[in-house]
Amino acid sequence: MLSEIPECKSYLSREQLDESSEILAKRHSDKARLLRIGKTKNGNDIQALKIGRGKHNALIYGFPNPEEPVGGLLLEYLSSALVRFDELEQLDYTWYIIKCVDPDGASLTQDYLKGPYTPYNFSLNYYRTPDFATGELAFPYRYGNLLDANRPTAETKALMHLIDGRSFDFLSSLHNMKFGGMTYEVSEPCPLLYVPLQAAAKENGIYLRKRAGLMFAPGVQFAKYMTPATNYVEMKVAGKSPLQEVYGGYVLEYVRLTNPHAFMMIPECCTWYDPRCLDDNPSTSTLHELEASTSGKMKETNTMISRIYHKI
Repeated sequence: MLSEIPECKSYLSREQLDESSEILAKRHSDKARLLRIGKTKNGNDIQALKIGRGKHNALIYGFPNPEEPVGGLLLEYLSSALVRFDELEQLDYTWYIIKCVDPDGASLTQDYLKGPYTPYNFSLNYYRTPDFATGELAFPYRYGNLLDANRPTAETKALMHLIDGRSFDFLSSLHNMKFGGMTYEVSEPCPLLYVPLQAAAKENGIYLRKRAGLMFAPGVQFAKYMTPATNYVEMKVAGKSPLQEVYGGYVLEYVRLTNPHAFMMIPECCTWYDPRCLDDNPSTSTLHELEASTSGKMKETNTMISRIYHKI
């Protein structure tokens, strides 16, 4: 099935994704159903496809951050594969697929979706919804007097509407980073998945990225950020300060209210990468030189941004 994924020349807008979902639900009404789970702050519909009748539930959504459009493409193919390939029913899952979970934000980045796919054009059309307004980060969470966060966004409420009354076993939020290789962010160790996940990256010529933090295996990282509210409470109890403000619980924390064993994976594939990153030969530069170069570029960039900001 992976070999049948078509080559994509462009990203799809949220309007195109919605239209495609409506067509799929009509053509395959015996397997798929279109759900309108809520509206955004600006009144746009948030749609979900329900596919299959398995005993396990999976929730996968794209555009968690509006400048990360690759998830929409992945779900465009996955939804069509789930209705076309009968053997996928053996997985015994009911799939809930949201191709675009942030339609308002996606509308502000749509000029980039048309290309050219360069860092410059990306920057010209850049928009990222602030954390406090991001749907997957604003779930109600209360722990005594230590943390009482209850400011769900319209997008969060739509997700809650879908999650409430259902027990989910698997979740995936489809992010993509700008530069780098491939990292699979997971909520807990999953040794049976390491080899096939690594193989999927290598088969597509994408190197496995090394990142700061706990790496379970090359390219597979423990994503402690999936429990921000829980982390906050733990640090608060331990007397640590100052602590970064928490706007709410993460989607995984909310799902685990009904299924403590729910597993989440975020496949973070890069938008741009260079094959030279696969070169393990010793560099001619020292670490000190690299850090000095990076520091200089950051200062130069911050000075430019500050000058433009104050001029505006």
